[in-house]
Formats: sequence, structure tokens, C-alpha cells
Amino acid sequence: MGTESEVWPFPSQEASSRIAKPQEIVFKVPGLPASVILRERQQLLQQQQSGHGQPTTPKRKVHYIFSPQLARITSTWPSNPNRSAYVHSLINAYQLPRIMSLVSPTPASETDLAKYHTKEYIHALLHWEEQNEEELEEFGLGYDCRPWKGLEDYVKWIAGGSLCAARTLVERCQKNRDNSNERRCEVAVFWDGGRHHAQRDAASGFCYVNDIVLSILYLQGYFKRILYIDVDIHHGDGVEQPFLFSRNVFTLSFHLYSPGFFPCSGSPADTGMGKGKGFNLNVPLREGVTDYDFESSFRRRVTTAYESFKPDCVLMQCGCDGVKGNLNDSRDPGARGKGWRLTPKGFSKCVDLVTELCDAAGSTDENGPVPLLLLGGGGYTNTTTARTWAYCTAAALGVSIPDEIPEHELWAHYEVDGW
Repeated sequence: MGTESEVWPFPSQEASSRIAKPQEIVFKVPGLPASVILRERQQLLQQQQSGHGQPTTPKRKVHYIFSPQLARITSTWPSNPNRSAYVHSLINAYQLPRIMSLVSPTPASETDLAKYHTKEYIHALLHWEEQNEEELEEFGLGYDCRPWKGLEDYVKWIAGGSLCAARTLVERCQKNRDNSNERRCEVAVFWDGGRHHAQRDAASGFCYVNDIVLSILYLQGYFKRILYIDVDIHHGDGVEQPFLFSRNVFTLSFHLYSPGFFPCSGSPADTGMGKGKGFNLNVPLREGVTDYDFESSFRRRVTTAYESFKPDCVLMQCGCDGVKGNLNDSRDPGARGKGWRLTPKGFSKCVDLVTELCDAAGSTDENGPVPLLLLGGGGYTNTTTARTWAYCTAAALGVSIPDEIPEHELWAHYEVDGW
């Protein structure tokens, strides 16, 4: 079968050119009625030879973190079974991987995890079968964060994927400083990451490892000022807490703030502590917010924070459980309570704005455009989440994709869900 990069369902142009014969890629996902068979490689090769189906030339250099092994492992996550398969297959169906750099991650080590999490919690995560129920509850491994067979691999790959994205940005920025002709914004994308509720010593809110904090800590070794933006409908409590006293990490969270709504934090009165006072901003929004109101608030607050803080690097958590069809699933309105009513395309405008701000820095900063790391997060309905992050991926590239869902192996599921 060749090297791993050659058996990805998303071949790079270089990988495609090395394949003498088109191959059928079998992407097996546990839990689906049948194997998801991705035949896009043959289609892409045919289009490459004919010159048809070429996506628009991207405005930015986007590095997409993916491997088949990672997708199989993350698709076993009990909270969102197979979500990873839906996301990656739709992005592939839009042919966006052809204009991205594809990067294969490796799992994080226990040493990597220990950069933030306690040794006791790491042991509980990786050896949960040795613990009794009471011991597991002590580390949050119960209720909404129950362990399952494969949790050990899941934790390592989620953390490893986000750290891979962070390392890729650092490497690219260092390379670009030696190349004055390369002035495009560098973007790294890892949609399987973004677990913003995990605490230093406990799991919380379906999150077992805080890959975001691990990434920020790594990036701090290379960038002085880091802006963290969180647009998940739930407050990013697990990221806010470790940086409350920091003036070098500005945390900005847009979320629903309502009595009893998880995680019951994110008050606008919480603006940081000690030397970090004024470097934490919470923007609580009401239920039922639509695209216009959300974009207006986002544009105003993010632009102000960006221009005053002047970050060297931006990390954005793109949890899309505020998109209509997730928390307020039309098929079961009371299933998860009320939420926002954003559209996938409207949500992606947040990525548009942030990339524009990062681009603009290149005209005034001798180091070039500000690098951007995009992570996933919440998103309960697989088709809604995949559609949203496909638009966000296109926004990061600076290209447009059609509203119609392209035909691929999971196409019928979008019709069932009303897309």
C-alpha cells in the first residue's frame, strides 16, 4: 500500500503524482451500518489529468491534521460516535484537501500530557480499568465522562493532533522568516481537537484531555502574546482557569450564560486576576441568537481585543454546538435544551474575520501575518457539525464552496437530516 500518506483518503498533489494506479480507499468506521468507502482518490486523479474540478487557488497556506488511524480512534468517542468520519469525508468530498498541506500526527506521550495534567489524573485516564468506580469519580470519570475501551488511545491522539498543529505552525513561521517571498497567513486545522472543559486533574463536559492548554503552553515557547478565542456555546472554563493570572494569554469566550447551563461559569465580571486582570473577556449571549447578532458582537469584540492586545499567535476553538440543529435539534426540540440558531455558513464568518485580522498583520509586522490554529469542539449532530467545519475550512483557505452537499458515501445522511 505504500507509505501512510499514500493511503490517506485525502492525497496531497505530491502523493497523488506518485501513485501509478488509482486505488479504492476503504475507511472502516466502527458503528456505521457499513464501511465508509472513499473513492475520491480515483476521481481526484481523473480530474487532475483533465484539469477539471480544480478548487480555487487558496489565499492562505492551510495545514490539515489528519490520518486514517486518528479518524478511526476519534470516531469511537461515545459522546459523538463517527463524527470524525463525517467531518473528514465531507471536506474530502468538497476536494479541499487538494489545496491544503496534509500533516499526519503522532500520539502524545505521557510526558506531553504531564506538561499540564497531574500524574495522578494521567494514570487514572490511561489505566482506568484498574480503578474502582469511586476512584474514577474522583477524577471526573463518570456521568458524562465515562471511560470506554479505547480511551487511552483517544486521549493520546487528541493531544497529539493539537500538539502536531502547534508544532507545524512554529516550523512554518520559522521557515517563513528566512523567506521574504512567503507572506501568506499560516493556518493549522485540527477539527478533532478543542476539548475545552477538561481540568488539570479531572475530566469534565465530555472532555478528557485539555489539548488546547497543552497547545498554548507549547506555543508560549515561541510566541510572546497568544490570543485564545472560544465560540462554543458552552463557556471555555478549562482554558480560562489556567491563564487567569497571565497577561501573555488573552482568553476571549462567546457563550450562552444562563442559570443551570453548563458549566455555569463565564460571567462578564470575570476579567482575570492579579497581573492578568483585564486579559480575560467573557461575552455572554442570550438564547436564540442568530447570525446577524452573533457576527455583530463577534466582530466588535474580537477586533477590539486583537488591535489592543496585538497577538503573535491566535488559537480559536470552533465548537459549533450553537449552530441550529445541534442543541436545538429540530427532530427532537427538547433533547438538549435551547441553544443559538446560527447557520453553518454564518458561523464560518467568524473564521473569515479572524483570518482577515491575521492577514492584515503581515502588512505592518516584519515577521509577517500572524499564525492561526483552528480546533474543533462541541457539535452533537454529525451532519450539522461536518457541514459547519467544511465551511470553516473553506474560510481558512479563503475559497468558496457550494451550498449543495457533494455526493459521497455519507450523502444520504445529510438528506435525512434536512440538509
